[in-house]
Amino acid sequence: MIYFITENYLKTNTPITANVDVTDVTPYIKTQSDLRVQPILGSVFYNHLLAAYNNQTLTNDEEELVAFIQPIVS
Repeated sequence: MIYFITENYLKTNTPITANVDVTDVTPYIKTQSDLRVQPILGSVFYNHLLAAYNNQTLTNDEEELVAFIQPIVS
């Protein structure tokens, strides 16, 4: 499951460079998402948004919300 950010997002928008193995970082992405985003959105909406993100079925408003979420998770 992808937690709102991809490997490409990490390498483009964070200090993580191409020399860093992203698999060293990915375990922390779920933790950050669960600890920082889920309490704000609530479990039901968080799970809906996460499923829609992974299925690529986000609405325009949800895409905008995910854009705000991504820096928090990364």
